[in-house]
Amino acid sequence: MPIQSVQRAIDILSHFSLSRPSLGIAELSAFMGLPKTTVHGLAQTLLKNRLLQQDPETRKYRLGFKAFELGAIVGNTLEINRKAAAPLYALARRTRLDARLAIWDGGTVLITLGAGFRSQAFFSEIGPRMPAYCSASGRIFLAHLTVDEQRDYLARTKIRRYTPFTITDPDHLLRELERARARGYAVNREELGLGIIAFATPVVDRAGAIVAAVSLSAGPDPLPKKRERGVIDALVKGAMIISRELGYFPENLGSGITHPQGESQLTSLREGGGMK
Repeated sequence: MPIQSVQRAIDILSHFSLSRPSLGIAELSAFMGLPKTTVHGLAQTLLKNRLLQQDPETRKYRLGFKAFELGAIVGNTLEINRKAAAPLYALARRTRLDARLAIWDGGTVLITLGAGFRSQAFFSEIGPRMPAYCSASGRIFLAHLTVDEQRDYLARTKIRRYTPFTITDPDHLLRELERARARGYAVNREELGLGIIAFATPVVDRAGAIVAAVSLSAGPDPLPKKRERGVIDALVKGAMIISRELGYFPENLGSGITHPQGESQLTSLREGGGMK
């Protein structure tokens, strides 16, 4: 049985995000439906343990360095991060684009590893978290759910228009997911940020289960249309290298690939966008 005070503390931490990096007691109280005195006491405990920090001027709270430390431990100890690090960095250098690895977590996608081409930076901390419906990596996971599971996801998800290009119509999105499944890769054209185009494809483990998605993103400089095919080919090859690091050898499997949650069968990924 969950301990109420622990659950409430977790709820406080969960309300912070990239779009809401700082929150006051009144805001947290409204979000949680709890008295301000209760929220203040919880926040002070989290502050004392460095899971929160407080701005001395605004008195608002932000996530503390202890939360960052815990995220760094997770990122640096994930097996998939260790196996994917070198291939992901090589992919970024080869394509001169930013490469990222994401996992499925609680109905959204969570970045766990990245290689930035422009900055030559390499990072393995956890985050950011992105909505699945309008991110290329998220669509990889959604594309391999059954149609009923996809519709259930859409029914319980609040669709937000991030840019004028964000697909918000459910039927349009379902068609986009069908295309992603058929060709073996997903595309996000300026749906999360203007000028940003991203491509993603699955990473599978030794059993053929999708465990992550690897993506390449371009922007704000435009990506010439004639370069897209080469970028996609490099992406698919990079994902296969990571999958082989995880023990995936398709010749040892049947024609179907099991979804990580065991909810559906994936079709073979086709040549010209899929894995071979």
